[in-house]
Amino acid sequence: MEPKKILILGLGNILLGDEGVGVRVAEQLLSHPLPDEIEVIDGGTAGYELINFFEGKEKVIIVDAVKTNDTPGSVYKLDLALVQEDETVQLSLHQIGLKNVFKMASLMDLNPEVTLVGIVPKDYQDYNIGLSEEVEKAIPLAIETVLKEIEQ
Repeated sequence: MEPKKILILGLGNILLGDEGVGVRVAEQLLSHPLPDEIEVIDGGTAGYELINFFEGKEKVIIVDAVKTNDTPGSVYKLDLALVQEDETVQLSLHQIGLKNVFKMASLMDLNPEVTLVGIVPKDYQDYNIGLSEEVEKAIPLAIETVLKEIEQ
């Protein structure tokens, strides 16, 4: 069987409210008809073990909460190559930042094109299984952003 060329990786902790939005987007994408070359994975709060999923991939689309001062529910599409240079951008709210994961992947000669679809969280510090209304409403736009990225 030929390996899938595009990986959609939903990240987040569903126990911390909006911090789990990437996982929720991945869950919904699994119900969409997607081309055979696309793999969708719930990466949860995994760290360096995510590198195993990059092997053989040409493109990785990460969906995750991105902390900014913008309005909760705002959706961003970010090129990882550009934001890796900016130390003020917090790409992940998890224990190990995505920047470190991709630095390690690069050392292992795994260099897929990476795009981050980020959703600004409202509530991500208190134990809460559900998403805020603002972030829940942003899921369709995040899915649309991912699907457009696949087409490119």
